[in-house]
Amino acid sequence: MRALSIGLVFVLLGVIGLIGCAPKSAIDLKYEPTGINLEPCPGSIAVVELADKRPQSAIGETKDGESFYAKTSVTEWVSRALYDELLGGGCQVEYHQKKYKFDTDFTLTGDIEEIFVRQKSLSDYAASMKLRIAATAGGNKVYGKTFTSTLGKTTVPSPGVNTKVLSELLQGMMRELVPEVRDSLKK
Repeated sequence: MRALSIGLVFVLLGVIGLIGCAPKSAIDLKYEPTGINLEPCPGSIAVVELADKRPQSAIGETKDGESFYAKTSVTEWVSRALYDELLGGGCQVEYHQKKYKFDTDFTLTGDIEEIFVRQKSLSDYAASMKLRIAATAGGNKVYGKTFTSTLGKTTVPSPGVNTKVLSELLQGMMRELVPEVRDSLKK
């Protein structure tokens, strides 16, 4: 019984050691909707998952120059944020991973051209994002624009800071993008 207890302690210490030594090169991408108030939408909208056109797969860099990556899909993170904001604003919206002929009034597509956070020092971060969004109605383009957002942030060093900085960057982008896109949609 005592040998089993000692063995269990060693196994637990080994697991804890492995977790503590695991590389921190992958981060979670999270998004909390901002609750943007919208005028009523002029029709139904299909949001198609944006295409990833970033020149690199890394989503950021530490102050030591080490790249880090997203644990989850960057395209789904951004596309779901757009969907969630439109849905929360009262729009009739659908989410799709691929583009085809939808039974909606409008289809939103686009490209993610840049998302990157750079840790400049122990507590300073700079992040940037660039999205190209297009809207079509009945197969005709009714809107297109490239949106750019930047964020500089000084924060207390803590676990998950990169996740928080990227989430705040995406929220800022959605505050600008969603009302403008919604206002551009005309039947």
